[in-house]
Amino acid sequence: MSSELELLKQCITELEAENAELRKENTEICDLRFKLTVSNAEVAELKRRNAETLKSNAEYNKRRDAENAKLKARIEELEKNKEDSSAENVTSKEMISGYDQNTIDEIEPQSSVSLNTINLVSNVYEMTDVSDHALVSSDKSSEEKETVAFLNEEHKKRVSEEIRQRNREKKLQRKNEQANLVRPNSLAERNEERAVLPDIINLYETACGAEKKAIEANREETLRWQTQKALRIDDLFKKIGMDKLQYIKTYSADTISKFTDPQIQTIIDHFTEKPNMEFTDEAEDEEQDDKVPEGSDQNNVLEVLPPKESTTPIPLSHDSNSSGGSSKIGPVNSPKSQANVTSATS
Repeated sequence: MSSELELLKQCITELEAENAELRKENTEICDLRFKLTVSNAEVAELKRRNAETLKSNAEYNKRRDAENAKLKARIEELEKNKEDSSAENVTSKEMISGYDQNTIDEIEPQSSVSLNTINLVSNVYEMTDVSDHALVSSDKSSEEKETVAFLNEEHKKRVSEEIRQRNREKKLQRKNEQANLVRPNSLAERNEERAVLPDIINLYETACGAEKKAIEANREETLRWQTQKALRIDDLFKKIGMDKLQYIKTYSADTISKFTDPQIQTIIDHFTEKPNMEFTDEAEDEEQDDKVPEGSDQNNVLEVLPPKESTTPIPLSHDSNSSGGSSKIGPVNSPKSQANVTSATS
């Protein structure tokens, strides 16, 4: 029994020790929990302060941006005022350049007159002072007092006018100096313009000469073409003969002028060999098959009628120097490119 009691006591002591350790650990856990809550509170407080600082920074940035915008607007206004002032200075310089030396010459005699009057007034004033000092009695007459007052007023007026005149002279002198600075630039520009004028005149003259030459060349070309056309037509008429023209029914000057030499020679040969025979399309085709391969589009240009007893000669109306597209043969001239000339029956 004693051994069991001792074992129980030993177990109890061990349990009490474990209980004490557990209590100690429990207290430590409570302390840790408390510290954790405190740290959580501190974290929340830090977060709140961080949010407040961010908000204050945003407000500060807004205020700073607004102030920067105001400063930029003010700077722009100052620059605009500066430009306006520079423009006003330019206009003032232009106005100053309008002043002549005559205005200064007119001002100089006025200033000399004012100086003379001032000298006279000062002399009178000195004379009055001397007379006043020379007087023994202190009492003055009323006339002397009036003259002294009048002279004092005149002196003040003259002095003020002199000051104004000097200020005017200084202003005019400054303006003339500025005008003298501006005038050389205008003279240089005028000299440049005068130097450019001869070049412009030369270019204009060369352009006019080239235009005239081009016009003359065009005239010569057209005249050469018209002359060649008329010579070709005259050559055909002369070789055929004037008495054979009564057989021609249709005639176009433009078409004849486009004939080649073999075609003209074919017509001439036909009328020389067979003057009273009809010049048909078949004969023309047979003669031109070997000579003129490209003349198929110019067939049926001339149609010749056989002679009749009742046929009377048709008068010739031909202008070799005409510039038109066709010349006609017949009793009536037609404005068309081709004219039909029929034989008149008696």
